[in-house]
This record gives sequence, C-alpha cells and structure tokens, in this order.
Amino acid sequence: MRYFFLVAALVATSCAGSIDQVGDMTSSAPDWYAQRKQEVAGNDYPRIADVPVVTEANLPESSLKLSRAENIEAYRAFQRDPRSEGAVETPQQIKRWAKVQVAAVNERDTDASFLTDADVKSLKARFPAR
Repeated sequence: MRYFFLVAALVATSCAGSIDQVGDMTSSAPDWYAQRKQEVAGNDYPRIADVPVVTEANLPESSLKLSRAENIEAYRAFQRDPRSEGAVETPQQIKRWAKVQVAAVNERDTDASFLTDADVKSLKARFPAR
C-alpha cells in the first residue's frame, strides 16, 4: 500500500511539473502562434463578401497571354540553338560507338592486387589478436 501512495505522489508531482511546462511554452510562443491558433479554430476565415471581384482590369487571362508569348519565344530560341537538333547518327553508328567505348573501359580493367590468403595468415601471425 505504501508503494501505491509513493507512486501516486510521484505521478502527481510530475503532472504538476508538466502543466507548468505547458503554461511556460504557451506564454513564450512566437507572435504568429495566436493568429495560427485562430485559423485552426476556424474563427479567422475571410467572409465571402471580402473575396475580390474580377473586372476587366484584373482578368486572369491577361497574365496568361503574356506567359504564352514568353513561352513561344523560349521555344523558338530553343529551336534556333544548334544543340537542339535531333540525332544525326543511325542506330548502327550509335551501337558501333558504344562498342568502342566498352572496349576502352575493358582495356583499363586489370586484375586486383589484393593480399593472398597466405599473406593474410602471415600478417595475422605478426599481429596476434588480444
């Protein structure tokens, strides 16, 4: 029974400390916290009457037309660039080039010069495990 009271006392003191910590955290919260707290609660949503009205001066298409013109010009500049040309080699030429590249890599491929089993044994004999 004593253990129960001891455990209950420990839990009560730790809960009190936790409540104090939560209070400290909310009092030292950043400035944006209060605004965000209202948004999450749903109290700070705009009213439907505050939604801007679309007029001739602010049509969404006006900005899209400008973007379209810029996109067309960028496409034309890409087409003028010599690097945008398609492949001029045939598939057979490309395969031949690939074979040459593979052969060049294979020429550089040499056998590894790792230690042999005998070398490992002699090193282990020189440096015995503790």
